[in-house]
Amino acid sequence: MQYKILCRKTIFVCAVLLIAASVITVGVFSAGRQRPNQKPQKQVVALPEVVSHVPRLRIANISVKNPGTADAVAVIEILNTSPLAVMFLEISTKNKAGDSGAVNEDGLIDPDNPKVVIPPFGTKTLEMSFGEMVPDAPVAVSGAVFADGTEEGDRWSLRLMHVLRKRHQEQLGVEQKKQKGGSQP
Repeated sequence: MQYKILCRKTIFVCAVLLIAASVITVGVFSAGRQRPNQKPQKQVVALPEVVSHVPRLRIANISVKNPGTADAVAVIEILNTSPLAVMFLEISTKNKAGDSGAVNEDGLIDPDNPKVVIPPFGTKTLEMSFGEMVPDAPVAVSGAVFADGTEEGDRWSLRLMHVLRKRHQEQLGVEQKKQKGGSQP
């Protein structure tokens, strides 16, 4: 009889210890994910000012999809006032601290198959989620490359475009070499 009581007490103590260890483990892991010293990131909740830093491109229309939600998206229609096609286009947001976010369409990423992003005197709509935007910074048409090779916009945006395009073209070249090498017996 005493053996059964002792066995039940042992099982009860082990169960309590196992539950306590589980609770402590969960608490330690969840505390490790939190960063108490980091300030909470300020979020963009309203559409900031939208401007163009490219003289030949104008903002034609602005709207917001899903306003007031975590999925809010700025929808920006851009008008090409030039007789030249636009081959690269970027909208971005950047604050004085250097934090930035951008969305672009690059028709020159494949030099063998260039694509027009905006035809002459045409429009293009780009979307940027509020989550990609930097607080306290306007959204700007920050870079464009025209069919004749002229570039307009913010220097930092155009520099980054060159770096990213070069990296992508190098990756494309490596993939094409692999495909050619893999198809040969």
